[in-house]
Amino acid sequence: MPTISEILHEERSCAAGQVVLFLEGKFWKAYERSAWALTRLYSFKPSKRFVKLVGEEVISVGFPLEQLPKYLPGAVFEGRLCRSLVAMAADELAFREWKSTTRLKEPKPKNPVADQIPDEWKPKSQVFREENLPVFKCVYDLMLRLFHETAKLSKDYRYTIGEDLKRLLMRVEVCVYHANIESEPHTKIGYMDEALDRMLEAKLSVRILHDSLNPKNQN
Repeated sequence: MPTISEILHEERSCAAGQVVLFLEGKFWKAYERSAWALTRLYSFKPSKRFVKLVGEEVISVGFPLEQLPKYLPGAVFEGRLCRSLVAMAADELAFREWKSTTRLKEPKPKNPVADQIPDEWKPKSQVFREENLPVFKCVYDLMLRLFHETAKLSKDYRYTIGEDLKRLLMRVEVCVYHANIESEPHTKIGYMDEALDRMLEAKLSVRILHDSLNPKNQN
C-alpha cells in the first residue's frame, strides 16, 4: 500500500478531468481533487484530517470496492489504483473553497491520566463493552446457573454432560466477545454462527439431562 506522500504525489500528477482511486482494504478511496470531483458528482461525504507525516490537511472520500462499476464504470486498473475520466472541468478555486469549508475531523480528546499509564497496563476497553452486552450477560447468567446446578448432580452426570455444558457455554461467551470486537464482517458472522451452533448443542444437552433425570416427564 502506498504511503500518504506517494498517494498525494500520484493524485497531484493527474491530468485535468481525471480521478485516481486507491484500493485500501475493501474500499476505494479518492483524495484531494479526485475526492472533490466525486463529491460534486455523487454527493459523497468527505473526511478531512490533519496528517502529521505530510504536515497538511488531507481530504478524502471512499466507497466499497464492489460499487466501483456504479460510480466509475470506465475505470482503468493499475495494480492497487485505478483511473477514470469524469465529465467535470478542473476548477482550482472551487476545489480550494470546498476543502477550506469542509470541517476538519477532530481527533479524540486525550485523557491526561490515562496517557501516563503504560500501554501494557491498560485494560482493553472491549472487555468492558462485552460485559454490558445483553447477550453476554444472559449467557453468563445461564453459565453461572449451570455451574451451581451441575454441582448437585451425581458423578455419572456431573463429569460428563455437566462438564460438556460448561465448555459449550464458555465457548459461546468467547464467540460473543470476538464477534463484538471483530471488524471484518465475514469473521464476525463466523463467530456468531459458531455461537448459535454451540447454544443449540447446549440446549439439546440440557434437554437430555432433564429427560434422563425425570423419565416420567417424557411423552
